[in-house]
Amino acid sequence: MKAIVIHEFGDESVLRYEDAPDPKPGADEVLIRVRAASINRGDFGRRAGFFQATQTPLIIGWDIAGDIVEVGANVSGLRPGQRVVAQVMGGGYAELAAAPANATVPMPEGISYEEAASLPVAWLTAWIALLDTAALKPGETALVQSVSSGVGMAGVQIAKRVANASVVFTTAGTDEKCRRGLELGADYAINYTKSDFLAEVMERTNGRGVDVALDMIGGETFAKSQQALAEGGRLVSVGRASGAPPVVDEELARRKQQT
Repeated sequence: MKAIVIHEFGDESVLRYEDAPDPKPGADEVLIRVRAASINRGDFGRRAGFFQATQTPLIIGWDIAGDIVEVGANVSGLRPGQRVVAQVMGGGYAELAAAPANATVPMPEGISYEEAASLPVAWLTAWIALLDTAALKPGETALVQSVSSGVGMAGVQIAKRVANASVVFTTAGTDEKCRRGLELGADYAINYTKSDFLAEVMERTNGRGVDVALDMIGGETFAKSQQALAEGGRLVSVGRASGAPPVVDEELARRKQQT
């Protein structure tokens, strides 16, 4: 098969399109002919060698969509020829990929391979963070950081269209990205290079703050996201894109009963 292979860690110049051995599915896996693979921040990190890096040569890629070619001996409910979306722990940037059967889902009609491949990492992260961990409820308010990121784009749509939040704030670094955030359903998109998102959130909520915040930046952004929480508010951290870890203000959390 053809694949994108990494022989040394670095920027996009280390990606090599070349022949690679066909993967063999295990008893609990399916073999998928890949039609589309998404690009996530974790892929960049693995390519650079600092996020779950393994020895080279290496084929990266977590999210794939395609057609089942073969099923393992223990697999039930999936069959060759099915259109599926799957999450793999690498190997997605290739013509063939072996995926765990329990992380492989049939695609509904009307969904393209490209759309399906964009879902697992970004959408599951935002879905679990907002609906399960933070338990965002209809009528509550939410702040979703970084709408230009995969998790941010998913988070805005989930908060507004699935959880039915009454008001959704988001942030981005350019006016164009802010406009995209509004198109995705945000009520307010704040360009953090021009204004302080904390001040704007507090002003537009009459000093109350938001019920739920989703942060994937860490550092100062996490700290200000906590400050933007209302009494009893919930803040979920799913990453540290800034490189700085999230640090909880424990006194503020106790005083305002924040989670």
